[in-house]
Amino acid sequence: MRTELDLTVPDFLQRTTEEKMNSLKRIHAITNDFAASDWLKAAVLTILERDCVDAARDAEILAEIARARANEIASYHLEAGHLTPGEEVS
Repeated sequence: MRTELDLTVPDFLQRTTEEKMNSLKRIHAITNDFAASDWLKAAVLTILERDCVDAARDAEILAEIARARANEIASYHLEAGHLTPGEEVS
């Protein structure tokens, strides 16, 4: 049985000390950001209603799946000749 939680923050979410905000300030900032998607706004608000450890684990799994899907789609387009290396998938 595991006795400690692995809540390592992925590199892309790492922030410098000056950039750090507490979670409630970040949630407030995201929900008031016109550029943030409705999906992201709903997801961060849902965090407030859930067990924080379960939400963190689920978010890590979702991020892994999203990265894998993006890589698969980019690989497909590269192999099919629709993209050149370094070009973004739209």
